Amino acid sequence: MAFVSRILFAALAGCLALDIAAAAEAPVAYKLSPGDTVEIGIASIAERTQRAIVQMDGSIALPEFGMIPVGGLTPAELQTRMEAVLPTKIVHQRLPDGREQMIVIKPSDVTAVIAEYRPIYVTGDVLTPGQQTYRPLMTVRQAIAVAGGFSLLRSRASQSGPDPVDLRRDYESIWGDYIRDYFHGARIRAELQNQAEFDMQPPQGSPLS
Repeated sequence: MAFVSRILFAALAGCLALDIAAAAEAPVAYKLSPGDTVEIGIASIAERTQRAIVQMDGSIALPEFGMIPVGGLTPAELQTRMEAVLPTKIVHQRLPDGREQMIVIKPSDVTAVIAEYRPIYVTGDVLTPGQQTYRPLMTVRQAIAVAGGFSLLRSRASQSGPDPVDLRRDYESIWGDYIRDYFHGARIRAELQNQAEFDMQPPQGSPLS
C-alpha cells in the first residue's frame, strides 16, 4: 500500500508540476483567501499600521473602519479597495497635549500588502508532513523540499506489512537461484545422454526471461 501511495503521490506531484509550469508561462495573480494576513498602513497617521487576518467570509476587521470584504482580490485590487474605502472615513487622533484631531485620509496615504500567506499542507512520505509556510511562486518540488524531502524510513515505518520493494527483490533472487540450478541439471542430463547441446530456454513463468 505504501508503495502504491508513493507512486500516486509522485504522479500527483508530476501533474501539479505540469500545472505550475503552465502557470509560469501565463502567471495568474495570487488571490486573497481565508487565512491570509494583510497589512494596512496610513502614512498620514503616525504608527498607524495594522495587520488583519482574512476571515472565513472573506472580510477583514479594521478598528474604526469596520469589516471590509477583500476575499478573492489580487494584491493590486486590495490596494485599490483600501484606497477607495479608507478615505471615506474620518479618523480621530489624540495629540500629545490631550487634544483630539481629525485626520483626513488621502488615497495616496494608503498602503495595502499581503504580510503573510495562508499555510499549505504537505502530506505523504515526507520527513516532516504537515503545515508549511507558503511563499509566492513556490513549486511542488520546493514544498516537498521544505517538508524535508521524501523519507524512505517514514514510508517503511507507516506500512502495515513487508515492503513490496523488498518482496520483489527476494522474489527475483529466488527465481535466479532456481534458474541457475535448472540449467545445471539440464546440462548434466545432456552429458549423461551424450548430447552436445541442451535446451537453453528458461522455465515457464520466469520473471527473468
